Amino acid sequence: QAIAEHLAVLAAVAGVDGDAAAATSMSQEALSLWKSLGVRDAVARFHTTMGELMSSAGLLDDARTHLSKALAAWRRLGDQVAVSRVATLAGQAAFLLGDLDEAEPLLREVDEITAANGDEAQRAAALHELGDVARCRGDLAFAQRLYEQSLELAQKTGWKRLLWGPVQGLGTLARLRGDTAEAMTLLARSIALRPSLGRRLGTAACLDEVAAVLHDLGDDESAAQLIGTAAALREEIRAPIPPVRRADHEAVLVAVGQALGAERLGEAMAQGAAMSIDDAVALATSAAAPAVDPPAGG
Repeated sequence: QAIAEHLAVLAAVAGVDGDAAAATSMSQEALSLWKSLGVRDAVARFHTTMGELMSSAGLLDDARTHLSKALAAWRRLGDQVAVSRVATLAGQAAFLLGDLDEAEPLLREVDEITAANGDEAQRAAALHELGDVARCRGDLAFAQRLYEQSLELAQKTGWKRLLWGPVQGLGTLARLRGDTAEAMTLLARSIALRPSLGRRLGTAACLDEVAAVLHDLGDDESAAQLIGTAAALREEIRAPIPPVRRADHEAVLVAVGQALGAERLGEAMAQGAAMSIDDAVALATSAAAPAVDPPAGG
């Protein structure tokens, strides 16, 4: 089983490198090994592992394909715990691809399953994703309630890795309603949580959100630097910006570029690309201070 799992990882790496033939060959070998072990849930495990790896690498179409197969296999096996876990991942992949109509029913199913079986951690994850869906549909009040529910459950579980999602979601909502001070407070908290968990794609997305707020505050130099850091993080794993985020990203990039000019924009982004994650976090949180802290004597 360890060899099969290792082959699955290598297949995902080959996929990221664009070597489709090697990825296909190693994934088929991994699946054959899993089946040869006589494990009842071999197919489900294989597609779950591949789906998770592809999601982490930003290969969302491949992730959706594997997670769909995994979900069907877990349903046949009647494993509701696995169904809720994989449906959350599948819903997230569909959301990032911009397919809200596919994402929402998957995530609602997870909410129903976990509300019944008491899995608060998985429910917190699903509610965060449902909040993202509601926000993208323009229902900001409903998104706020979902993020708050997710955060409350995440805090109850004590799982630090669950906190960043709803905190970032609430920060994004604050930005959308023009409350830059609240947005920076929340986004600085979220960005401080992410790097310690090694989430490159998530860190990049949060840096882009902070950059958008900094632009609103008139600090386009820092905004451009964080955009550069986010781009470098995605480049490290050869992951594109998810379709659901592209329009917002382009709008902020254009606005920052108009404020700075092409030359200054390029220089600032290059400076950001050369930063470590820790330095980018320090920049994000220090840039937040003027928006968060009251003036001396005020």
